[in-house]
Amino acid sequence: MYQAYKTPIDNTTFKVEWEKLTDQKWVKLPESTSCLFNTKNKHTSPKGKLSEYSEIVYDKPFKNITVSTEEEQYQYTKAQQGFFRIRLTDPNGGFGQTEYRILFADIMIRNSHTRKQTPVPKPPYNPMIESIDIGYSAEEEYFFNGDTPRDRCRIYHIHPLRQKELHEIDLRHPFPMVGVPTEDGIILFGIGNSIGNDQIRLFFEMAALKREIEKEYLPCVQWSFFNGKQWEFIKPGNLLSDTTGNLLNTGLVDILLPSPISEEMLDINGDFWLSAKVSCHTQNCSSIRNVYLNPVKARLEIPEEMEALISEELESFTGLVSFEKSMPGLTDIYQIIPAKGGRLPETPEDMRLQITQEMSHRNRAVLPRDYEQITLAQFPEVEKVLCLPGIDSKAQNRSPIVTLVVMQKEKDKKILPLCEHRLLMRIEDYIGDKTSPFITVDAITPVYEEVTVCCNLRIKPGYPVGDILRQTEARINNCIAP
Repeated sequence: MYQAYKTPIDNTTFKVEWEKLTDQKWVKLPESTSCLFNTKNKHTSPKGKLSEYSEIVYDKPFKNITVSTEEEQYQYTKAQQGFFRIRLTDPNGGFGQTEYRILFADIMIRNSHTRKQTPVPKPPYNPMIESIDIGYSAEEEYFFNGDTPRDRCRIYHIHPLRQKELHEIDLRHPFPMVGVPTEDGIILFGIGNSIGNDQIRLFFEMAALKREIEKEYLPCVQWSFFNGKQWEFIKPGNLLSDTTGNLLNTGLVDILLPSPISEEMLDINGDFWLSAKVSCHTQNCSSIRNVYLNPVKARLEIPEEMEALISEELESFTGLVSFEKSMPGLTDIYQIIPAKGGRLPETPEDMRLQITQEMSHRNRAVLPRDYEQITLAQFPEVEKVLCLPGIDSKAQNRSPIVTLVVMQKEKDKKILPLCEHRLLMRIEDYIGDKTSPFITVDAITPVYEEVTVCCNLRIKPGYPVGDILRQTEARINNCIAP
């Protein structure tokens, strides 16, 4: 570009220097001259392609300036100090505009008097600043013995989940150097390669919460996202789905962001951040086993001709291993958890039994038998249910009340069959619609008590003692509730 110019110019020709305003005069800072442009690795080579970003650093210490709280002191026309500027010092002709005009006029005059035309030089480079980021580092000595004035230095705790307001630390009392959030339940999610997305889907695999939690003691979860400057709460309308029940059960969380993710929302590593804060009853949250991004819910449809071939519960199905059609952009698909919600085909005997029961209770729970039959018919994962009308197991004097003791199916017979909290809530909501609105339905999990049975056996001579003892023990165990 500058080959036809008389002044030799390369990437290192353009120099700038730092100046500081002192007593309304601009004073050059010592050893502050540096190159205006960078090539690679924040260095400047005479030849090579220029970088889109330039870093101008002044790393020499200088005395601090007097800080004033009056806004007028920082107006440029009235300020006496506190301003800095970067001034282009080399070359003298700047970016070559003056030399270009002289050179252009000489060549045009010369070309008007001869047939051999001299090429017109290219216009000089006129850089335009798109944005400026300024940072600095400062040091301050603070003596905690009271010798430092309070208006000179104040200390704050800054942590990832801070909001707009910062709380000053009271230096009159001992304080921790590293501030920690007061809330117990805080989860941070860093998501990469997220620019342009406005919807975040997370699947939580939670540990089974096999205990009952009253509705007033359910945890409260507040979702937030980092917009580049501060944490912003996600409005309830933007939480499209939450099947985890506020981080109680395995399920899906679907969040719609107010705007697509941009570069301004990312941290220095290029990650976008979400947070989930449990504000109350943190002790009732379940433990998180795994978190998956971008899950998809699949539904298994079984043709009628294949229903007879299914001889086991569909909940153990884990055969989702391939695509029906190839999809560009996807490399692999795998099933996170076993399938849920399936049941075996209804046999003619089951159909006749269900019709008989529905004709008896007409899908309304009145008698204790009705509560039990409706629960078993609607929830295939329930093995046994016992209705206790008028009994409040929690001694809260609730009346009228119906208590349902529910025993869940367990594949491992060595485990005591306890119901998950989600199943108990589903039963209460479903049975509540099938009974009188004045009746409180309380589904509870069984309470087990270990019983030791001691027996003295007298065995006839000639019979194997060990075999008879094992058979007797097995028969007694079969007669006792698990």
